[in-house]
Amino acid sequence: MIDFSALANHQDMLSPGSPEVAQLRADAVMLLTEIDARENLQTQKVIPLPAGMWNALYRLEPSGLVVKLSANDNDFEVNFLRQAAALGVPAPQVLGAGRVQHPTLAEATYFLMTYIPNSINAWPLVHGQKAMQPDNVEQLGADLGRVLARLHSVPLGYITRFGTRVESWQETLTDGFSPNWDDPQPNALFDDKLLPIFKRILAQTDYFGFKEGALIHGDLNLSNVLVDAQTHQLSAILDPGGYAGMPMFDLAYAAMPWDYGWAFHQAMLASYREQADDFDAALFYASTLVVAYRHNRFHMQDVKASIFADILPHLG
Repeated sequence: MIDFSALANHQDMLSPGSPEVAQLRADAVMLLTEIDARENLQTQKVIPLPAGMWNALYRLEPSGLVVKLSANDNDFEVNFLRQAAALGVPAPQVLGAGRVQHPTLAEATYFLMTYIPNSINAWPLVHGQKAMQPDNVEQLGADLGRVLARLHSVPLGYITRFGTRVESWQETLTDGFSPNWDDPQPNALFDDKLLPIFKRILAQTDYFGFKEGALIHGDLNLSNVLVDAQTHQLSAILDPGGYAGMPMFDLAYAAMPWDYGWAFHQAMLASYREQADDFDAALFYASTLVVAYRHNRFHMQDVKASIFADILPHLG
């Protein structure tokens, strides 16, 4: 018998992002029992791990493996992690994957991956009370810049949205976060003065027409980065949000100066440019604007001033 007692009163990092994910979590005992038998893991105890909006995570003992349950096809994530392992990028290794048998969730899937011990999420260390030292923040930026350069060294020549090929970069950026890219409207940051400049830059760079994608992470914010609990050095990257896309967007999204500070931003940019074969300044700084506009969270007056002082000069 598998001991599921640790599931009682468990709190995930975020509430379910959909009813399907909530159903997965509610049916964890049934699904994990099925996976254990299928993979012959001989699990004795299941330990839940804090999960984000779109999945459920469990560590299986004594194997020490982690099971990730998803309500939809997870091929893009499995493929990303396998490619990352081949490149020597610090990330969990995939050891098995498949579909689960669920009475109502026909697309539900799982994969098995290695557990990264003695590691913690980097986001609260940068933003929380137990802050990471400035030197460690800068070093993390440099390390992540090298990771992205390694990923982006794999040219794919196409664009995907969660693993499905699409015709243009605009389709990839059209989701619940996005405005109407055909007719962007003013928001709290992009007012009547900044918005026309933004539209001109998008047109001049043919930003949404980008098609020659490379391997990207797609969501490399510090919530998807693990660091060593003692040294705060990079342990692994997790939870990709894409597969084939624009490298400069991937870099700009990861290096947001208004999230992590300019020292982090500059360290990432410097290490990336040392390692990468190509750096497109126009697409990088345009992507910085796209992230700020798309996520609509950088509303402070100093951010607007910084855009004019630190970003727009690179775009002429």
